[in-house]
Amino acid sequence: MGSKGRQRTRAWWSLPGADPAGLLLGFLGLYLIAVSLLMLVSPGTFFNEIAPFGIQNDHYIRDGASFQLALGVLALFAVREPPLRPVALVVITLQFVIHTVNHLVDINETDPAWLGPADFIALALMSALAILLLRESRRSRQ
Repeated sequence: MGSKGRQRTRAWWSLPGADPAGLLLGFLGLYLIAVSLLMLVSPGTFFNEIAPFGIQNDHYIRDGASFQLALGVLALFAVREPPLRPVALVVITLQFVIHTVNHLVDINETDPAWLGPADFIALALMSALAILLLRESRRSRQ
């Protein structure tokens, strides 16, 4: 086999001209920003349509949005500045995993009841995406 046959196959996230990891990180960032903006602009809509847990408290909803918005902005900065990606991904992954566990604890506390499991599944998928990106980021640095 010639030297071409022995070349290591590139992973999908390192293809020339393509940056799927950056695109997925950008998706996470835009998701975090979009949900945060909804929470800030219309906490009642957020509470009624997405997170009807307990009693609505607009202040706490906007507090949560402020943290989440900062993480979304961090993710978008990390898309443009790859050296920031490992730290951004660690923080974003932790946020998604902790948020997912919190939704698991309160899974039966929504009205309508189906929204608790739906929220949990959506957050679990976002957590899985963040974990995948973190793992691939660590692998590509090694």
